[in-house]
Amino acid sequence: MKKEKYIYGVFVLCIIVCLLLPIQSMAKVDPMGIYLDERGNTRYKNISGLDWSFLNIKIEIMMTYPDEYLGITISYDQFGYEGDSMKDYIELNTEGKIVINIRDTRKYFSSSKTKDEVFKYLNGYRVFLASRFYGYGITYDFDNDVVIYVIPKEGLQEGGLVGYFYKGEFVILKDLP
Repeated sequence: MKKEKYIYGVFVLCIIVCLLLPIQSMAKVDPMGIYLDERGNTRYKNISGLDWSFLNIKIEIMMTYPDEYLGITISYDQFGYEGDSMKDYIELNTEGKIVINIRDTRKYFSSSKTKDEVFKYLNGYRVFLASRFYGYGITYDFDNDVVIYVIPKEGLQEGGLVGYFYKGEFVILKDLP
């Protein structure tokens, strides 16, 4: 009798969890972000769904590649500002595209890597990012909707631009060993 009540209790608990779990996953996430306005004053604003997805993707990258995490910023360039700021290095149209800046924080690209190894490494990141963007429903056409800039550890002023991803292909600008 006691065993039957235990099994019945576990069964009821499983049904309750199965009914409440979908309801919990539909709960509205309303995270707050701290932004600076034009005058440098802090303001609080709700983070958009797109920014929330970008943040989740960055966290997944850190968790998937903990030892080789590159500094990555992901943003949506509505007016083409990112492309205008990179005109000294390469002129690309970034208006209405997702712009990803990959900063080499560990001098991976400047070490003794060949161009083929760098292409293979960056292509692995591209596949990872494309699957995440597709999974989050951000874009289904990664090749045309995303621009990636690869920046060395020294920064743009000292090191220049290592390479970029535009219209489906990576281009390496620097001579690598």
